[in-house]
Amino acid sequence: MRSTGQKSLFIAAALVAGITSQLSASQRLLNPGFEAPPSTSTTDDVIAAWNPVNSGMTRATFAKNTGLYGLWLKTFNLIGGGASQDAVVVPNTPYNFSVFAKYEAGFTSESGTLVDANIDWLDAGGSTISTDGIHITPETVGTVVGPADTWTQLHLNGVTAPATAAKARVSLMWDLGNVGAVNPQSFFFDDVVLDGAGPNLGGAIWLTNGSGDWNDPANWSSGTSPNAVDAEAQLLDALSAGHTLYADTPITVGKISFDNTNTYVISGAGSMTVNVTAGTGAFDVARGNHKINLPLTLAKSTIATIAAGASLTIADPLTLAGGSTLTQSGAGTLNIISTVNNTANATITSNGGTVNAGLDLTNKISVVAQTGTFNLQASQHLNAISGSGGTFNLSPGKKLVRTNSINMTSTGAFNLSDGRMIVDYTITPPLTSIRTQISNGRAGGAWNGPGIRSSAAAADSRLSIGSAITGLVTGGITSFAGESVDATTVVVATTLKGDTNLNFTVNFDDLLTLAQNYAGSSKVWSQGDSDYNGLVNFDDLLALAQNYGNTYLADGSIVTDQSMHANFDADFAMARSLVPEPATLGLLGGALVMVARRRK
Repeated sequence: MRSTGQKSLFIAAALVAGITSQLSASQRLLNPGFEAPPSTSTTDDVIAAWNPVNSGMTRATFAKNTGLYGLWLKTFNLIGGGASQDAVVVPNTPYNFSVFAKYEAGFTSESGTLVDANIDWLDAGGSTISTDGIHITPETVGTVVGPADTWTQLHLNGVTAPATAAKARVSLMWDLGNVGAVNPQSFFFDDVVLDGAGPNLGGAIWLTNGSGDWNDPANWSSGTSPNAVDAEAQLLDALSAGHTLYADTPITVGKISFDNTNTYVISGAGSMTVNVTAGTGAFDVARGNHKINLPLTLAKSTIATIAAGASLTIADPLTLAGGSTLTQSGAGTLNIISTVNNTANATITSNGGTVNAGLDLTNKISVVAQTGTFNLQASQHLNAISGSGGTFNLSPGKKLVRTNSINMTSTGAFNLSDGRMIVDYTITPPLTSIRTQISNGRAGGAWNGPGIRSSAAAADSRLSIGSAITGLVTGGITSFAGESVDATTVVVATTLKGDTNLNFTVNFDDLLTLAQNYAGSSKVWSQGDSDYNGLVNFDDLLALAQNYGNTYLADGSIVTDQSMHANFDADFAMARSLVPEPATLGLLGGALVMVARRRK
């Protein structure tokens, strides 16, 4: 088990019995004194942040230099063991390594036993590049460590990480154990330090490989639980499987970092508040799929930076402070599958990855798609919708979005799918703006442009997006998608071409409306303009004729009243007779012949 490629280094041995080592602010190792997780046992094989080597690792109360525990190497056993921990390092950078060591008198009689305190420099793939280390045998222990039963601090100063190093693996281990002639004969390590540059290990780092209480200080590297304004919690590599961190009382943090492919779930009977004295709160997700299952309040604007392939799920009621913004950043996914309990206006923004809104975000929330994708997976009641470079997708299933405004600029897009929209407003009717956005999204019938578009219309040429002011629709609209509307509301829906009154059926009422506006300009959908060119002409008449008698059902299917469809010519003649202008009648007469020929 002894590593190869060790360099010949000066080992400074200082006899410091009973002195507590001071950890540098640039300490790279977690749980350096083997104290976590908390335990009442004299010996324990579970050591937070450390991994077993070969036959395993054991900490013991009789092996300590400081605190309650130290690492016990059972050198009287043939099959070796020990503990290791990986730390991220910076290539071509010097590091200082130290560890306290002690041996029992009988160790000197264990011929052939090897003890190592090593740094294996690993590349990005985990392969060993080279090793720096302290090598101890029963024959050299007195020179390297000093007298038996005395704690000695061993040093490797100024060892440099190779140019291709990504991590340092610190290993404390033995091999080729041997029952010596004298007892006791074990070896011990404690208070290990790897000092140098690397990622910020500030704040409190979760140490326990398992579920545990957020508020138990023993679970955290700092010795205190992160529970204060500006507090930082780091949920890193401690877990080897998914586990739950529970908080049964309210907790406050400024930032939580997740970096583990195994899932952290933060749950319990308490609640979580994100708050900072200045700047923004933060969730950083480097790896894995993690969940906050506590009622969550964002007291300040918060940025969720989520890497590609990773996700963060907010699964309990969410409250945003008035005027604040929750921003998803990075290429990963933010899932909001909780209700939103807001009494003041706030904003949720996608900026690079994906936001999935699984429930109604409520009418106090504005949504923004700067870049990336914002999926509205449930019907929504929103304050405002805007996008300048991202895409909103309303999930299929005839869902409804009700909002006070919608504004897609530049390359921003809103995919209405097969859904419906109600736009309330306070001063100027936004129908002209909405028609422009639909025309842009329509993109000549491809339905892939910026603006308001429909994937359902792109897949079925019988469909389009209709838009109207409720009071200007023939017969008026007082209820839309199950909700009350007044006469000034703008309504939008994916529906059949020719459905001028947005009731999802094309019948004589629509035909008569088109006839009354035929050959007109500056016309809108509710007057028969189904292709958003401002004209009611033969193209619109043909689209209506092809859908005549069709109904667009709630399940997304289209059914045809064959009797009505077959009676189109007679209905068309009746519509002509009800239109008083002679010139228009003449145009319709010519059009009728052409429609009849095309329908055969």
